Amino acid sequence: MYSVDTNVFIDWWERRYPPDVFPSVQKAIEDLVSAGKLFAPERVREEINSVGSSALKQWIKNNKNILFLTARNYKQKQIRLFLIIQIL
Repeated sequence: MYSVDTNVFIDWWERRYPPDVFPSVQKAIEDLVSAGKLFAPERVREEINSVGSSALKQWIKNNKNILFLTARNYKQKQIRLFLIIQIL
């Protein structure tokens, strides 16, 4: 499971691994999102909508229902992740 912040999306999409140059990175990210292994707090969506490129905003819009969590759901997922790590 991966919990990410705005900078991960900005660095991935716009600075280091743009999808038009590295499509395999985009596929890997989308696979993690689809599998429920990558998530972010709702605030990240809001920040990307403020500072992201139009293409990144569209990608976020297409993935918002499975990617972004409300504050309550985010805390619950963080607690579960912490408990899993403690068990391992």
